[in-house]
Amino acid sequence: MKIQKQRRQGAFTLIELLVVITIIAILASIATPVMSKVQLSARMTKASSNARNIFLACQLYAADSGGSYPEGEGTSNDAFRKLFPEYSEQEEPFFLVQDKYFCRGGGADENIGDPDSDSESTTSPEALKPGENHWAYVSGLLDTDNVNTPIIADGFTASNNTYDENHAWWKAKKAILIKLDGSQRREKIFKSGEVRVPDKNRNTNMFAASELERGRVLNPALPNVSQP
Repeated sequence: MKIQKQRRQGAFTLIELLVVITIIAILASIATPVMSKVQLSARMTKASSNARNIFLACQLYAADSGGSYPEGEGTSNDAFRKLFPEYSEQEEPFFLVQDKYFCRGGGADENIGDPDSDSESTTSPEALKPGENHWAYVSGLLDTDNVNTPIIADGFTASNNTYDENHAWWKAKKAILIKLDGSQRREKIFKSGEVRVPDKNRNTNMFAASELERGRVLNPALPNVSQP
């Protein structure tokens, strides 16, 4: 009597294994870009929330200062420093891990120091040292200015208030923007690196001096650069 050999259950042939591996590789190649976009969007959402909180602190400052938002001289750090410690007690919202241009090192040290008693404004000189702030700022605005005026945006990594490959969200071609009405948007960055005014018939950088009724754009302080 012949005894038939039964095929071992659960075993895969080489061809079957190759098919499974190929399918997994295809799915991975599709999922990776999607996951990257999801992660980028999540990071931008958190950064937008931080920018919004900074704006709210600026609003409180303006309410106590006759409608004038904090002003700075050379950098946006100068203006934001005036928010400490009365209107802001943490440096974390100003620091962006993804920003390798303005924010270098392990993160904000959360050392805001003591208010400068010799200054007319409440200023903590130790707060927001170079390398601890990502955000650009339009200094010299009033709470009565046009609500569509930009006040906070991602720091500009190129000349003339534009962006280049050093920008944290360059791959997404987006820039985070807060206006005086408190609205927050992810504005498109054009090939020129500009964020343009929302008018299809105009090709003007939103942060050009001619577009601002008042005020001037201040960029974050670069790390390891002495500030006046």
